[in-house]
Formats: sequence, C-alpha cells, structure tokens
Amino acid sequence: MAVSNVYTHFQVSIPAELYGTNRIISERHHGRQFWEGEAKQTPTVLFISRISTGGPPWCPLRSYQGNYWPQHLLHHQISTCTSVPYPLLGKVKIAAHVAILISTVIVLVLSTRVNRFQEFFFIADLFPFALSIITLVLLSFTIALDVAIENSYCGRPQFEIGLLGILSIFWLVFNSFSTSRWRLVPFHCDTIPSDLLHERVWCRDLQGLKAFVWVEFLLCLATAIMMFRYSITQYNRGYKHIFRMPLSRYSPELHSEATSSYGRNSEFLQFEKLT
Repeated sequence: MAVSNVYTHFQVSIPAELYGTNRIISERHHGRQFWEGEAKQTPTVLFISRISTGGPPWCPLRSYQGNYWPQHLLHHQISTCTSVPYPLLGKVKIAAHVAILISTVIVLVLSTRVNRFQEFFFIADLFPFALSIITLVLLSFTIALDVAIENSYCGRPQFEIGLLGILSIFWLVFNSFSTSRWRLVPFHCDTIPSDLLHERVWCRDLQGLKAFVWVEFLLCLATAIMMFRYSITQYNRGYKHIFRMPLSRYSPELHSEATSSYGRNSEFLQFEKLT
C-alpha cells in the first residue's frame, strides 16, 4: 500500500515507562491503526518498522532510526514506499478539472476564430471569448496552488464548489444570451453557397462554439454538484475534516487530527502491546 505524503510529520510523546522496553507501540485514531513502531534502547530513538494510512495492508519500511523527542516533530523518510500525493478521489477531481480546462481551451480557440471573422464586433460572440479566458485563468491558478501548496485553501471543497457554482451561473446566463442571438445562423453550414468559403468556415466554427459553451456549462455544474454531494455525505458520516483539507488529498481514513498539516499536530492517542 502506498503512503500519502501527508504522513511525513508526527508530534509524538511516549510514556516514560516504555523507554528502552522494546515493546511494540502503535498509534490509533478512532480504532484505526496508522503505524506501528518499537521503542528501542533509549528514549531518543524510535524504530519504525511498518506504516499505514489507515490500517492494513501495511507499507513495509526498513527499520528507520530517527531522533525522537517528546512533544516534538519526528521527521522520517518513507522512501522505501511509493509516494502517492493524491488518493483516488484526488485523481478523479484533477481529471474533472482537466476536462473543464480542455473544454475551456476549445471554447477559447473557437470564439477567437469567430470573433476574428466578425472583427470582435458582436457582443454575443464576445461573451464566450471573455468568459473562457476568465475560467482558464481561475482554474489554472486554483490547480497550481493545489499542487504547489499541500494545504491550499483553494483546494478545499467549499472554495471549489463555490467557484464552480459561480462559473456555472455565468456560463448559463451568457450561453442563453449568445445562443438566442445565434439562432439565425444556418445549422447546416453546407447550405451556404460554396463560393462563400470563409463564411462556411465561420459557420462551422460558430456551430462548434455553440455546442462547447454548453459542454463547458455542464462540466462546471456537474463537477460542482458531485463535489457538493460527496462532501456533504462524508461530513454527515462524521468525516468533518473534509472541509479542513484540499479535496484532492482527502481520504475518509485521515482523521482531521492525524497530521500536523491539516489540523492540530497528531499525538500518540493510544499505546498498546500488539498480540
């Protein structure tokens, strides 16, 4: 099992009676074991043998000897395991954003071609051109922050749902206006005389633009609805940390206090000898 990169820091505190006992210790959050280690020889050394992001199966580690001080962060390397910064949900969310970006680029290209033919004159053609630029900039900025900053607020569901919801409203309003103005353009561009080649190309570009502005709206709306539904469902099931961390890195197994990155720093909540 691959280990998420959010498990690179722990705030730890071993009871004094465990020092040098070689007893197996572990950390549990709400009944789920997150890692297991062994208190070896001195109070300043901890050997971590296995680690998990929420219970078996384990990701095996070579015994790691790290400096260990009560109430301080323990930095350990998990290089023997494949690093997976994003769980499956995060990958699905990123794929949805990529789909929106691709659609936005197509709208931008088509609207540019249409506006160049009309010399950027008609407002119905300018709306999708301007809105595609705004959408492209906002989504690119949001995705960049989500990737660059582990706990970016722009990646949290409440922000992304709000952003995509607002974009959906704008796309709906402006699409309705532009589509009503485009109704007089022939649907079958081949009906335009063959000697008007540029007009035929413009007609095809406009018909493609008419389709993709609604695809853009549907992608934004569907993504926002799915995020909202999933987030509320997880919150009602008790996973309230979903609104405290980026959705791309969210997993139900990650308790809000399990990592110093998304809540208060984690402490050993329970120590026990494994049988």
